[in-house]
Amino acid sequence: MAKGMKCANCGKGIMIGHRVSHAKNRTRRIFKPNLHKSR
Repeated sequence: MAKGMKCANCGKGIMIGHRVSHAKNRTRRIFKPNLHKSR
């Protein structure tokens, strides 16, 4: 896992799933965490 892809506060990281086309062909994809600065 690349540095900076895991949240130090909440522990959220990369999730791996599938990109599914209209014909239901599945290819690997990465869901990156939507991190924001907390106050």
